[in-house]
Amino acid sequence: MFHVIRNAGWMQSPRKFLLFLWAFFIRLRWKAHLVLHELRGHPEIRPVWGLPPTHSSVHKRALVVYSTEGMDQNGNVIRPGHQFHLVSRGIVNALRSLGYEVDVADLRDLSFSSKKDYALIVSHDHHLSPERVPAVLTAYCVYIASGLYPQTQNQRNHERLKFLKERRTLRYEVDLRLSETERPFIRYCRKILVIANPFEPNEWQTETGVECIPIPNVLFDSSSQGIPSKEPWERRKRRILYAGSQGQLMKGLDLTLETAALLPEFEFTICSGFWSERGFRKEYSRELFSLPNVLPLGWLPPHSSLFRRMIGAHAFHLFPTAAEGACGGVIHLSSQGNLPIIAKTAGVDCSGFGFWLEEIHPQALVHSVRAASEISEEEYSRRSRIAREYCQANFSAQTLERILKENFQLIEREMAQTSTRHEGA
Repeated sequence: MFHVIRNAGWMQSPRKFLLFLWAFFIRLRWKAHLVLHELRGHPEIRPVWGLPPTHSSVHKRALVVYSTEGMDQNGNVIRPGHQFHLVSRGIVNALRSLGYEVDVADLRDLSFSSKKDYALIVSHDHHLSPERVPAVLTAYCVYIASGLYPQTQNQRNHERLKFLKERRTLRYEVDLRLSETERPFIRYCRKILVIANPFEPNEWQTETGVECIPIPNVLFDSSSQGIPSKEPWERRKRRILYAGSQGQLMKGLDLTLETAALLPEFEFTICSGFWSERGFRKEYSRELFSLPNVLPLGWLPPHSSLFRRMIGAHAFHLFPTAAEGACGGVIHLSSQGNLPIIAKTAGVDCSGFGFWLEEIHPQALVHSVRAASEISEEEYSRRSRIAREYCQANFSAQTLERILKENFQLIEREMAQTSTRHEGA
């Protein structure tokens, strides 16, 4: 592998070589941070107990099982690595504003248990049980769903693998990101919060019979001011950014790399977790490490200065994903003025500013990338402004918390009506 990297065409560029090293050391530092936390007993996933109400002295207690990583005793999240940490904070803040004392536990903490008497439980842990939290049997339970219905997502994964095998003879086994289908906690739930894709049918509701409440994803940076760039337009318009996390096949990195091979006049920068998916990385080693127009930086923390620099240095981002709720990477990049070239399966309505992928095939992606690059700099600036305004209006932390608070108020009314009927009986 290192032999392949040493002989990559892009290594001949001092600028790209330094960017590659910068990305390597950022990830090394991030990994060291994770190892240190593991040696300390995973303090980042320990429960954050009893966050006090913000505006009310009403004695109500809720449990949120989602993410405690980086959350302090005030409910703040510092330098999150993923948007679900911020969604967790949004849920906590909405409940606190309604007068709840909120206990927060991490879904990765499989030893977590509590015998407290909760009135409301909101959980992304689909194995949360009465054995661990007896109040599951008496509380008003709400499940948090962050993507498509699991069976559908798994089917899309297998379809992408079949499509890949139609295009090339695989030398290595490519990893699939399959979702667990058994979710017993849902049987106790009366509502499901869904980070929804407006272009997909609501299978969570049709398949489970539980009423669903759509909620938006949230921005890393709710200011959405855009990242300035000193790069000339003629260079930026031929630079394409790909940003994802895990599940390279499902998210379309294979298609992106094949598109790069067909567009040598464009530069593609890859910021995704391909390093941790050995089969995919080996299968696409030529496209990742030998093409002179592909710079494989790997996953970068979204708040890192290098990732912000990459957003500003590229005009567009390409994301031919197969299944998303509302893709966090797309809304983050779009909020900074970087225009999306995406499929509707990404779950973000870019009709007013981006470019749709009508077909998912390397030749179709080539056509879409070229069409996007042909707009003028003035048109690009206009669309970028619309993208920032759209993301601020629909995906800010304030928007998420307002929608959550409104729906929790409706749930409270339902709880009160149920209580009244029981007292009358």
